[in-house]
Amino acid sequence: MSAAIGFEWLKLRRARLTWVATVVLGLAVPLLSTGLLAAARSDSTSQLAVKARTMATETGWSGQFTVAGQFLSVAVLVVVGVVACWIFGREFTDRTVAGLLSLPTTRIQFAVAKFTVLSAWATVTCALAAVTIVVAGLVTETGALRAHDWAVLGKLFLAALLTIILTAPLALASSLWRGYLAGIGILFGLLVVTQLATAAGLGGWFPYAAPGLWLGLGGTDAAAAITLPQLLLPLPIGLGAAVATLLWWNGNGPTENR
Repeated sequence: MSAAIGFEWLKLRRARLTWVATVVLGLAVPLLSTGLLAAARSDSTSQLAVKARTMATETGWSGQFTVAGQFLSVAVLVVVGVVACWIFGREFTDRTVAGLLSLPTTRIQFAVAKFTVLSAWATVTCALAAVTIVVAGLVTETGALRAHDWAVLGKLFLAALLTIILTAPLALASSLWRGYLAGIGILFGLLVVTQLATAAGLGGWFPYAAPGLWLGLGGTDAAAAITLPQLLLPLPIGLGAAVATLLWWNGNGPTENR
């Protein structure tokens, strides 16, 4: 098992996609949200500043974390989702799956290793994003962090973890259709459906919308309306897809080697 994890980690570490995704999610998105918050706090009457003020409904650190959370609620799904599709579909697209399965490791161990490496990288990258947000806030003199502010930051990180779990169906899709393009196509389809569900007022019961709404993406009223059962919907969706992926790799997946 350790050999499979080491092999998957080596591939992930050497991939250019991983480094780009880490920079985008861990640094670029938090800094972009900080810039938008600065525009909201300015006296500018530009369209950007006006739009930013509709997102920054709170002041201080709460405003910093709320705006960043609204950006991250989408960015985590897109960035981690693309990486998940690549991890599970790469060998099929590159036609190197036979070489992968010729190694002295079972197929299900490779699938577990892929999930392990993906989860670890995504969690660390989201933690980097949280650190970047705090550092950016200190640089812009947002003020001292209070207990309530740490609670809001924890809420942001929890929503990010729930979104990471929701990328498991993309891993399943990339496995079933033997390539990462299928998974990426489903990812963008989910983004469209999420927008439609939210516009129809059903976002609270749609797993891909609930974390973002909880962070204030639909306004303070929509955030307050999110209940615990709605917030926990990503768990059965993600865990069910993960189990289905493992079963596919173990029983109905590649047949070059068992």
